[in-house]
Amino acid sequence: MPHIRATQLESGIQTLELLDRFYEDVFAGKKRATWRYAEQKIEPGYLIFAASHDTDLLALVWVEDILYVPLRNGYTALGDNTPRTDDEILMSMKSHYPDITLESEVMIVKYSSPAETYARHGIPAHLGNMFGADYMEKLKAYK
Repeated sequence: MPHIRATQLESGIQTLELLDRFYEDVFAGKKRATWRYAEQKIEPGYLIFAASHDTDLLALVWVEDILYVPLRNGYTALGDNTPRTDDEILMSMKSHYPDITLESEVMIVKYSSPAETYARHGIPAHLGNMFGADYMEKLKAYK
């Protein structure tokens, strides 16, 4: 799998590619953070997740916080103290970033769900065509 890189759409909104299988958890509010290594810096504010395969999958979220920690400390930084071996931690990222080590600094992007983002910040007017009626219906389903 290639590295998933941060980009900027013509809209000026920061964008990250996200594996398609994570979209339901993002919309349901179960996935609230994404870990990245050696990628473009992300800032607080709007972020569009663009699916890695299904071009119709988009999610608009609000970046609340960004943490920079060594990979080995990532789960603890998120308040997750579930015991994990070094191999478990490393293997969770190696498939995406083959050269990552336990000491590599990762960027953990913490964000609101799409429904929370819409309720608090709305959708920027210039993105109206990108997020149409189907998107709005999906947001209603996850309120």
